[in-house]
Amino acid sequence: MSFGPNPWQQRHWDWRAAGNFICGGAGSGLIVCAALSAAPLGWLLAGAALVGIGLSSVWLEIGRPWRALHVVLNPRTSWMTREAMVALALFAAVGAAWLGVPLADAAAPLLALGFVFCQGRMLRAAKGIPAWREPRIVPLIVATGFAEGAGAWLLLVVVAFEVFVSRRFWCRYVCPGGALYSLLGRFRLVRLDVVESSCTSCEKCEPVCEFGLDPSKGHLPMECNNCGLCIRACAPRALIFKLGLPAVSGSGA
Repeated sequence: MSFGPNPWQQRHWDWRAAGNFICGGAGSGLIVCAALSAAPLGWLLAGAALVGIGLSSVWLEIGRPWRALHVVLNPRTSWMTREAMVALALFAAVGAAWLGVPLADAAAPLLALGFVFCQGRMLRAAKGIPAWREPRIVPLIVATGFAEGAGAWLLLVVVAFEVFVSRRFWCRYVCPGGALYSLLGRFRLVRLDVVESSCTSCEKCEPVCEFGLDPSKGHLPMECNNCGLCIRACAPRALIFKLGLPAVSGSGA
């Protein structure tokens, strides 16, 4: 490592330093996406938690952790100091939004953008990595943070749908693999059938279906993957597997 005419170059990046930019960008992006979509306030807290985890990882990297307090002493020259100050304001805004303070929920996404902007400026000012001394690194970091946050937002949306709206929502409506299996399911030879004379309408088969279908109605849609859980739950043995050709429009199954 040398200075002057041959400036030193950083050849690797510690995972704790990387964690700050990954978690900080994802958390900031999640806060922005949550604000734009009028998501529950808990999603703002999740974004702030990610930002906090990122900052904590940097704190763990420091050889003398309590020297991190010095980071707030140079707001005029250090983008790291500005990042820390914006982070404190961001945490305050998210907390105020949770308590119902007016306009706090509007200030949080703006501060989140400011936080990830500071991260971009930190990378641009890095002396050890010449590739980052590029003006476009700042919008790149901001865009990356927004993309990471959008991914976290989408994950929360899928989880919310799974819990509150429709079981296996991802598999049934979003997952490409699930769509392929459903398409192939239209042409399956082994199908579920109902012996109507044995069915007592006890509906014990419906709760065990992983796709939220009602096997007692027969002629299940493409989502059915013939797992057999409903057959196992059917005490009257009214559900059976039947071998047959796929149904053709205008003819029976």
